[in-house]
Amino acid sequence: MLKLSKRIIALATIHIVFIFSVQASAQQSAQQIVAQIQTDSKLHASQTALAPLAAEGAAGSFIVMLKQTRGHSPSEFTTEAGKAEVRAKTQASLDAFFNRRQAADLGTVTRQFSYMPAFVVTATAGQLAALLANDAVASVEENGVLEPHLRQGIPLENALATRSRYNGSGVSVAVCDTGIDYTNLYLGNGSFPNAKVLGGYDTGEGKADPLDRQGHGTACAGIVAGDLADTGDYIGGVAPGAKLYALKISSTATGGSASNASMIAAWEWAVTHQNDSPANPIRIISTSFGGGQYTANCDAVVPAMTTAAANAVAAGITLFASSGNDGYCTAMGWPACISHVVSVGAVYDANFGNYTPCVSGESCANRLSTTGCTTGWYVNDPTAADKVTAYSNSTSFLTLFAPSNQAYTLQCAYQGGTFNTSFGGTSAACPYAAGAAAALQSAAKAITGNYLTPAQVRSTLTTTGTLVTDGKTPVTKPRVNLKAAIGTLKPPPVAGVNLLPLGLPASIGIASTSSPTSFTELFTAGLGNWTANTFGLWSTLNGATTIGTGSAKYHYLHRSNANFANLDYRVTMQLSGNAASLDAACLFMRSVPTPQDTTGDLYSGYWMAYRNGGTYSIWKVSGYSWAKLQDWTSSTAINQSGVNELRAVANGTTLTFYINGIQVLTTTDATHTSGKVGFGLYDAQGGALNVTRATLTGTAADPAFTVPADAPPAAGSTTDPKTARP
Repeated sequence: MLKLSKRIIALATIHIVFIFSVQASAQQSAQQIVAQIQTDSKLHASQTALAPLAAEGAAGSFIVMLKQTRGHSPSEFTTEAGKAEVRAKTQASLDAFFNRRQAADLGTVTRQFSYMPAFVVTATAGQLAALLANDAVASVEENGVLEPHLRQGIPLENALATRSRYNGSGVSVAVCDTGIDYTNLYLGNGSFPNAKVLGGYDTGEGKADPLDRQGHGTACAGIVAGDLADTGDYIGGVAPGAKLYALKISSTATGGSASNASMIAAWEWAVTHQNDSPANPIRIISTSFGGGQYTANCDAVVPAMTTAAANAVAAGITLFASSGNDGYCTAMGWPACISHVVSVGAVYDANFGNYTPCVSGESCANRLSTTGCTTGWYVNDPTAADKVTAYSNSTSFLTLFAPSNQAYTLQCAYQGGTFNTSFGGTSAACPYAAGAAAALQSAAKAITGNYLTPAQVRSTLTTTGTLVTDGKTPVTKPRVNLKAAIGTLKPPPVAGVNLLPLGLPASIGIASTSSPTSFTELFTAGLGNWTANTFGLWSTLNGATTIGTGSAKYHYLHRSNANFANLDYRVTMQLSGNAASLDAACLFMRSVPTPQDTTGDLYSGYWMAYRNGGTYSIWKVSGYSWAKLQDWTSSTAINQSGVNELRAVANGTTLTFYINGIQVLTTTDATHTSGKVGFGLYDAQGGALNVTRATLTGTAADPAFTVPADAPPAAGSTTDPKTARP
């Protein structure tokens, strides 16, 4: 991974200059202004970035995010028309802000973004103070600088066994790096674009040609999807059938650093151009750049980059980023620390003797002092296959590990030769994981007929990975096991024959038969198999069903003909709202949904819910009365404001619940033995729920089982169910 330097680079692209003066700043020195603004809650910037502004006339580069009157629905990113609408609304918001000029002397705008009302500005201390004082501004963050961070590696992650059949075909990976040398024999061997590198852009220098002259991006591309070969230790990429998009984010032709703004612009480019090749949509972004040190989720610290990541995920793109090479034991860099990103640490792929990487002075590894490292420290690290490298940043919120070090991959022509014989670091681990995801998506499309959502990609890779423990810190995480991941994919059940005459109105219902059926619902053909409560209007569009605010607190759909005693039920969903919202998204099972009370409440069943603040709860409902099986509890398994998969497994009296493949509760309860499945929204603050997939696999209860009849609460009941619900 290439490491964060605290210098700030202004990018010369669009130039909008505000030439009005700020009276307040004229009365204060730059040093006084810096001292005043550094405690502003809107400002996310290091002392290193602010200190130079204390000199009169000095300026720095910052990303300014405007307040949004209405957030974008994730469903808007699932179609090209929806994306175009978001771009138009974003531009209108920016134009309105610039035209009003509510704050004086805003500095020089060097870049505007497409999917969020944000821009990059070069500003002095006085100009920065004016921006922070502007009521339309939500946040101002430092435009920091990111630095870039096989023959053994592919078999280690069990990718060789599946590569001949599921090689990444039908999937494109956007490599956000120093570019790609598309003239390389194994990366198209021609002009730009070509049959391997389908497109791209240079967001770092604002140029159409993303040719790599530094080498880092080409090495990453070779690991992801280089064509098949047998030269030295290079046997091609993890997903040699996948296509590539070259997104050069580095600030100079041969340099290795990039700004936050260039990274964000590259992610947005991938969203805009996701379907340029309809047969090979962009489903993966690989980013082996980053820096900094974060001991927890960093969403609030880098709001612009977090928003860009959330938008990419909403478009169905899974983001991978390297965790960093500092040897941290309780931290990693950004963008890997963003909750929407799959963070990747490194393991050695073989035993090749001792290795002596440089590490940070804050590493807990058994480090030795040296003048040969800029950090002043190194580790004499014995190597072995599946051993976590001493330099790999590890922490409890790391997602997974992948092979790294001494990788035999590709080189750009500018640096000489075709191959790079010793590429390593978490920079190599990230494309190994991204390549595995491309192969997984290729397999999913071939086996199930559909690509996986980003939440499903994350869940599949983490639940099937081989658990590895870091020797320098007690962190155990899965190492990618592609064969096992692909092994979880199952063909959808064969649909029964519809013997109804054509042309019947959609409002006609079909009565359930006596035998329940398994299903996979992708919401591409309306809601004919689902029944809604009377208090919410659900809609379907482009493979998703959505509910917004309604006249009651509870809005749900339940499935007809799905009354199982023993079952495995999964729902993929995304909830709107911020971390403070009390809105909750849920699934329910073994349920009797009706009758409903005036809030739209569920009559009985088991209910599992999560909130965007990162908490979940699990309840038993009986006659509208709610009892806690698991009170509201924080979990790092939840993708806050992102896509999540809730899963419930019932086997007799044993109930097990999962979030994104992570088991959060197993318990026993015999209150409800069978019933319907469904999902819903607890609408506390006007939220919205978007559901893209529901899957049920089950076996019917014994022939004598019956679904409990709908009935009102027992006469004289004193239970008040309104006191302890989600």
